[in-house]
Amino acid sequence: MYKVYKLTFENGETYIGSTKNLAQRLREHRTSCKIDKIKDRKLYKCMREHEFTHEVIFEENCTKTVARQLEQRFIDMHQPTLNCLRAFQSREQLKQQKKEYREKHKEQILLQKKETITCECGSIVTKRHIAKHKRTKKHLEIIATKLKSI
Repeated sequence: MYKVYKLTFENGETYIGSTKNLAQRLREHRTSCKIDKIKDRKLYKCMREHEFTHEVIFEENCTKTVARQLEQRFIDMHQPTLNCLRAFQSREQLKQQKKEYREKHKEQILLQKKETITCECGSIVTKRHIAKHKRTKKHLEIIATKLKSI
């Protein structure tokens, strides 16, 4: 049974999420407030600074995908202030988002594709393909030969 829930903070900020186990998810939120990598997210900053209440705004026996779609509908309806990511995107929306990103960052992407480096074996490869190159037979043989000569 999936639930769509709403966190309301004493300063008026709100957050909407979905989960199968609300008690566990609230514990995860509280734990995440302390993790260096993500503790600076708006939600977790707000959780550390303000008290909050939670309420289940919808409950449905459904799949995770359907729950995410429902969550996104509530996000679109209520416009919570602390949600920074979409809960659900259709494939068409994802394609459109990727297309817009590529158009916006066209020059940067081209530079990354062209950026070359010289590998320790002496081969010149693009920076984005160095990991793949290091697994090639050519690279491994050259490195093995260099190690034998030492």
